[in-house]
Amino acid sequence: MTLALLYEFTGQYKEALDRWTLIKTKEACERTIEILKKAGSKEWIEQYSVWVFERDPELGLKLFTGEEHSDQGPRESY
Repeated sequence: MTLALLYEFTGQYKEALDRWTLIKTKEACERTIEILKKAGSKEWIEQYSVWVFERDPELGLKLFTGEEHSDQGPRESY
């Protein structure tokens, strides 16, 4: 996990995504979604979102809904 975080925090997103894919924990799902949102690469979304949806479909939907954390209530619109 430490290597995945190191890659992520140094901007080496592809390497971080590869590591998170191997770890497959809830935190790995969350970190993967964060990276995919930052990167905005359709190719990466197609490649890396599959395992997230398999592991936690509700969390995977957040990639497309814009929600950040499941423990937060609905966002207010201004």
